[in-house]
Amino acid sequence: MPQQLVEATAMEGLWFQTLILLWSSYAWRRSEAVERLTVAQVELNACADGEVVPRGKLRLDDSKNGEPRYVYLTRQLRPLIAASIDGKRPEEQVFTREGGSPIGDFRKRWQRVCISIGAGRMVSVEELKAQGLTLKHPRYVGITIHGLRRTGCRLLRAGIGEAAAMQISGHKDVKVFRKHYDGSDDALILGATKWLDEKYANQTAVKESVKLGQNTAQMGLTETPLTVN
Repeated sequence: MPQQLVEATAMEGLWFQTLILLWSSYAWRRSEAVERLTVAQVELNACADGEVVPRGKLRLDDSKNGEPRYVYLTRQLRPLIAASIDGKRPEEQVFTREGGSPIGDFRKRWQRVCISIGAGRMVSVEELKAQGLTLKHPRYVGITIHGLRRTGCRLLRAGIGEAAAMQISGHKDVKVFRKHYDGSDDALILGATKWLDEKYANQTAVKESVKLGQNTAQMGLTETPLTVN
């Protein structure tokens, strides 16, 4: 889903596409990326240890949890960040709208993109009324920006482990990390069940393959060879 979202934002503006990719990659908070990240904290020519090609680096000197942290840029994100800061002064925000104005509220843009890829929808007033809700306008239901942070945390944890994921996302309390970004108990149980389904399906496929191979071999041994006179 994150990659599909990133692709869908291509026509929505550089700042928007770059933000979505950053959130889905590093699971940063909205305020950290939009309000706290300045051009001075971007090091496009920074190299990671053992690398000679500049990867780029983002330093978050003033994070919500009070501790500075940094991340190296992905190959996909680096050119977008470079374009985002082109022509800006060190004290300016990395993320601004076209013309340099503040980002502000972009919920409608976010909802439009999510609806376009099937990650959200507008619930009509009639549907809401049937659910016992009295509202004058349709309501958006679907993935949210905070939900994208949750997705980023899950991806990070799956790839690099819990401790490293918390260091990148900025979580200090492991209980909070697990409670809010691991998903509900039902989601965890369902995930385990799907994993078991896949495991057993793979085992069955291997057994069937072995059985088929044995049957083929037996047929080859019992058949009478053809002779050409």
